[in-house]
Amino acid sequence: MSRVNLYEKKRKNTKLVTGFSTLALVFVVLLIGIIVWPFGGNEAKEDGKQVDVNSASQNDEVDQADSDKEDKEQEGNKEEATQTTQDSPSDKEETSKDEQPSDVEEDRSDSESGSEEESEEQEEQEGTEKQTVDSDEYIDIPSVTKDDNVIEVYQDKWKAIQTEQEGKHVATFDDTTQDWNEMLESIYLGSGLSKDNSTLWRVHNGGDNQTAVATISDKADKKTYRVYTAWVEGKGWKPMKVEVIKENKYKSQS
Repeated sequence: MSRVNLYEKKRKNTKLVTGFSTLALVFVVLLIGIIVWPFGGNEAKEDGKQVDVNSASQNDEVDQADSDKEDKEQEGNKEEATQTTQDSPSDKEETSKDEQPSDVEEDRSDSESGSEEESEEQEEQEGTEKQTVDSDEYIDIPSVTKDDNVIEVYQDKWKAIQTEQEGKHVATFDDTTQDWNEMLESIYLGSGLSKDNSTLWRVHNGGDNQTAVATISDKADKKTYRVYTAWVEGKGWKPMKVEVIKENKYKSQS
């Protein structure tokens, strides 16, 4: 075989090899494409699904937020309604208090007034008790009443009116003096009357400057008393005896 023929044959073989190689390469590329393509599509689909899922999740969150907001508004409205309902009884109570009859207030006022009067009377009694002092002394004062005008004569274990005076004592009948006030207290003590429920007709000395005699009756003028009181040294005025008399001559003179 000639050298030229060998060269030609070698050249043909080279072309065949190159052609087969090219075909093989193309085949390999196609095969790889066929294998890889489905996975790429799935990823794209999965990405699409992921986007949809994320979008749906965001929408759900927005819906949930709106729902929570509506729930809070509804709860707020319920609380306001409840507060209004709770306030209503209070308004009714205030109205009821305002509509209470005035008789209740008048009764309360009368009760308070009665309590104050009782308290004042009790204070007066306590004040009188505090101003007395035990005394066993007895001073006989001659009676100035006719026997036929005397219903009853009695003595009691009276106390002396505690004096606030100092120094030598002389009975005075001036109604602006402390001695006069203490003398009257002993007269009220002996008669069992008070200044408010009695009428004092006359007071004069009992024969000296240490004694006094008083004619006094109750407001209804049912009983008239003649009280004999004397000054006890260091203590004060003390009632010594009391006469219940029939006729009050000073009443006819008034």
